[in-house]
Amino acid sequence: ITVITIVMITGSMNLQDIALAQQGGFWHWNIFRLEGGHFVYMWIAFLIYFICSVAETNRAPFDMAEAESELVAGYMTEYGSMGFGLFMMGEYLNIVIGACMTTILFLGGWGSPFGFLPGIWWFLIKIYILIFTIIWIRWTYPRTQIYKLLNLSWKILIPFSLVNLLVTAAFIKVF
Repeated sequence: ITVITIVMITGSMNLQDIALAQQGGFWHWNIFRLEGGHFVYMWIAFLIYFICSVAETNRAPFDMAEAESELVAGYMTEYGSMGFGLFMMGEYLNIVIGACMTTILFLGGWGSPFGFLPGIWWFLIKIYILIFTIIWIRWTYPRTQIYKLLNLSWKILIPFSLVNLLVTAAFIKVF
């Protein structure tokens, strides 16, 4: 739902167009977007998207399917070395893809806030900062219980994202 907010503001579903709409310095990034008064609810959209992308990685504190802290390796105990390695690589690749999408949607993509480095370096720096933050959250917070995650999802994240979507639509329509 938060991605729809970005699509409404940029006017395109193409990731390249979304990243190009954020060029021109960090004050043009969707998370800091000041023109049009989008600043407050873009922070809400960023936080909701980031929490959901961390939950989607199935790592602590949202590791409901695996529960590494309760079992040796969760459901992956049955897999041998190659299967286990591929599943672990897939899970960490999920973290990288979530960081890439967050960077493109909210942090300006490959756009540099300063002109002294090429865009690929800024993209990688932003991704590495997000990956570090995701792994830091994993190391810091204990595993949540399933009913707390469901309460967070259904009672907080979805209503806030729907209100954010409606406020964005109304703001775009009026202004």
